[in-house]
Amino acid sequence: MRRPWLHQPWCGRQGAPHAACLLTLDRIELSPSGLWLIVQLHQARDVPALLTLTTERAGRQQIIPVDIRHAPRLARAVDKAVRLVFDDPFARE
Repeated sequence: MRRPWLHQPWCGRQGAPHAACLLTLDRIELSPSGLWLIVQLHQARDVPALLTLTTERAGRQQIIPVDIRHAPRLARAVDKAVRLVFDDPFARE
């Protein structure tokens, strides 16, 4: 007999049975025309966690799955871009 799914501490679905844990980390309005970016963390039993970046406009979605091992590199790239735009002299290192 399989053990029941053990939730991740961060799971946003604690009240209902499910096959995978899910947590919406942020929902960002990218433009006033209704373009949104949804950042979510997923994890099913016996597989590594997955980060998804979903663009949504007028009910249509496009999902980009990101292996969680690449998330730190993605975060560094976004951080560097922000620092370059706001002219942080340390961003060029």
